[in-house]
Amino acid sequence: MPEPETLPRETLAPATWREVAATLAGVLVLFALVDLVAVIGLERRPLNAGYRVVKEKWRLLEGQVTPVDWLVLGDSAGNQGVMPAVLEAELGGTALNLCTIGAQSAMGDAWMLDAYLRKVGAPDHVLVVHVYDNWERELKVDGIAQVPLRWGFWERLQPPVHLDAGPALELGLHRYLPLYAQNQALSRLLRAPWSALGRPFEMDAEGFVPEARSNPAAVRSDAQKHLALVRRGKAVLSSSNRRAIDALEAMAERHGFDIWLAHAPVFAGLPAEEDYRSYFAQVQEGLSSFTARRPRVRVLSSEPVTFPAEEMTNVDHVTAEGARRYTKVLAGQIRSALRNPTEAPTTSPP
Repeated sequence: MPEPETLPRETLAPATWREVAATLAGVLVLFALVDLVAVIGLERRPLNAGYRVVKEKWRLLEGQVTPVDWLVLGDSAGNQGVMPAVLEAELGGTALNLCTIGAQSAMGDAWMLDAYLRKVGAPDHVLVVHVYDNWERELKVDGIAQVPLRWGFWERLQPPVHLDAGPALELGLHRYLPLYAQNQALSRLLRAPWSALGRPFEMDAEGFVPEARSNPAAVRSDAQKHLALVRRGKAVLSSSNRRAIDALEAMAERHGFDIWLAHAPVFAGLPAEEDYRSYFAQVQEGLSSFTARRPRVRVLSSEPVTFPAEEMTNVDHVTAEGARRYTKVLAGQIRSALRNPTEAPTTSPP
């Protein structure tokens, strides 16, 4: 009978507490160095498309030297939907698009306007574009974290936000610990670096970010998600957006310009649904009621501008050709409002 083989045994070397502490310290130092490299790299070249928009728009703001006639603020629907060149052609003067992302709510608009006023002075008009469901959203910590200003800017710009310990810690993690906060994006970078780094980002000198290709399948899929959202209950204007509108109105009153609130473009299939129409009517009523006693802030139209799926990338983002038409409609609404300041403009084709 053959003798059974003896399994190898691993003998652990003795270790002192000092050696254990040194090992842990080395691991922490290595982690900190890798995280620092990630912080610097992501600041220069964000992998998240939304985060990149935020950083590029703030850099564009910092590069301004004189105020424009038409300053455009808002979320990503406005970023992709409002062409400053078309505003200039339709309304005259100069225009600049500083729209960012929905995670900042309208608070991001107020902060940008405050920073813009401090940097170059007052524009003649401010156009604010938001998706219909963004008016119920609160300001998100990750939306604050991506703004490339010194820590605590949210307490210096108007309206100020005071964060408790929990949200401040979360903000710090988003801002300074991308190995935790952006682990999925960094994981994609490691798995497919050329794909992650090769995504094009085009922004013209006036801040417009065009999208050349439509995605009808994604639009229709996104529409189902929006229908599920509008069926859940009543639309309410969030406290973040209320504070932001008040701050926008105060700045407009102080510097003598008007604020125009515009509804983002929307897939034509949504207004065909009763649930969407009901929800949108609640949004419109909330905005109209809240701005009624704020003469410097006006809602441009009670109806959204609609587009077919073939001109969109999701339910509220249009292609470059769609943006051209959408901007012409907004310009027409503004002209109508300027001619008849007591009448609410209506949506009409360009």
